[in-house]
Amino acid sequence: MRSTKTSLILAVVLGVGAGVAPARGAVTGVSASPGSAPVAIARGGSLTLSWSVTTSTAGSVTVSSARGVFRKPDGTALGSVAQTLSRTITGPATVSFTETVYVPADVIQRAHKEGLDQLRYERSFTDGAAASGQVTLYIVTAKAAGFGLTNLALGFDDDNKQLPIVERGGKLKARAEIGYTGAGLLRGRWEIAGPNPDPDKPAWRVLGDVVQTLTGAESLILVSPSLPTDSFGPHLVRLHITEPRVGFDPPEIRYVVGEKQR
Repeated sequence: MRSTKTSLILAVVLGVGAGVAPARGAVTGVSASPGSAPVAIARGGSLTLSWSVTTSTAGSVTVSSARGVFRKPDGTALGSVAQTLSRTITGPATVSFTETVYVPADVIQRAHKEGLDQLRYERSFTDGAAASGQVTLYIVTAKAAGFGLTNLALGFDDDNKQLPIVERGGKLKARAEIGYTGAGLLRGRWEIAGPNPDPDKPAWRVLGDVVQTLTGAESLILVSPSLPTDSFGPHLVRLHITEPRVGFDPPEIRYVVGEKQR
C-alpha cells in the first residue's frame, strides 16, 4: 500500500513538472557604434555601423533583425532599409553585426524641412523576444559632414543618353559623376564584363584602378580608360568603389560592339 501511495505522489509531481515550460531567454541589450554620426543636408550618405546584441537564451539561437528604420525624434518613420542581419550562435552570448547603410537624401531633407536638427536610425533584434538600438544622426552642412560618397552616376563620354553601339575597334570611355562630403581618399576600380555577360552574375575583370584625394569641391568627374571594343556583343561597365565604404551597389551601364556601318 505504501508503495502504491509513493508511486501516485511521484506521478503527480512529475505531471506538474512536465506542464511547466522552461524559462526562455531574450535579447537583453542592443548597442551601436558609433552611437551618433553627422549627415549632410540634402545629400545622401553611407554609414558603417557595428551592432552589439546580447541574448540570455541558452543553447542554439538565431538572432536577427529584418530591417532598419529611419525615424524622427518622436518615433515617426521616415523610411526603411530592407536588409536582414542574422546569425545563429550558442547562447547566452553577445553577437556582433556590421552593416553599411545608405541614408537617402530625401529622408534627411524631409526631417530638415520640419525644422529638425537630428533623426535616428533604429534596428530591432530578436531571438523570439526583441530589443532595439539606435544611432542618432545629426543634420549638418556638407562641409561639416564626415567623408563619404553621396551619389554615383555613370554615363559615356559622348553624353549619349541611348544605348551606345560602337564599331569594332572604335573609341569609347565611361564617365562617373561623384558627389561627396568631407575630405578623404577615394579608392576603386573600373571593371568590365563581356562580351555577352551573364545577366545574373557578370564575370567582372579590372580595367583600371582609381586613387584620388577628394577635398573641397564636393563633386568630381572621373573618366575611365578606353573601353574594350575588340569583341562583338554587349558589355557592362561599372566603377567599383572600395574606399570609403558605400551602402549601395555600384551602378552599371551597357554598350554594344556592333558591325561597322557602311
